[in-house]
Amino acid sequence: NSMNGAGLDCLRDWTNNVQPSIPIYVAPRDYEVMKMTHHYLVDTSTVIPGAAVSTLQFNIMEEEPFTVQDLEVIPLPVWHGQGYRSLGFRFGDICYISDVSDIPDETYKLLEDCQLLILDALRPDRSSSTHFGLPRGPRGSQENQTKKNTVYRDDAFNGP
Repeated sequence: NSMNGAGLDCLRDWTNNVQPSIPIYVAPRDYEVMKMTHHYLVDTSTVIPGAAVSTLQFNIMEEEPFTVQDLEVIPLPVWHGQGYRSLGFRFGDICYISDVSDIPDETYKLLEDCQLLILDALRPDRSSSTHFGLPRGPRGSQENQTKKNTVYRDDAFNGP
């Protein structure tokens, strides 16, 4: 989502030394935000010559399945706080959902038969208004009856 755009800056070492560019898949609403907050990544003509910035190929995607190098990707709409829709993704029988505070009923249907569900769990002791915490995250996956479950802890929170 657009709130994580700052991490795209960190890709400059990769695009300057390993491969010429990286494809980025983004929802239209997030792309519009990034055009304002990270304009230099979207429109590289504004970059000062000699400055090192990430070279990204933005691919605007809708909330419909799409294919990347023969791999079907199914967007999983979730809530990232009240009123902000974010996307997780399903790759075969693996589902990855970061930045989630609530999973809508229609998304639970897309999680059926998921073998591995990776959920964001920002804090070990409680949820916040924008993220599951450990007490709530794994319970959501049990409702889905996945065969395996992994919880991803976001390192963005380093406080008590």
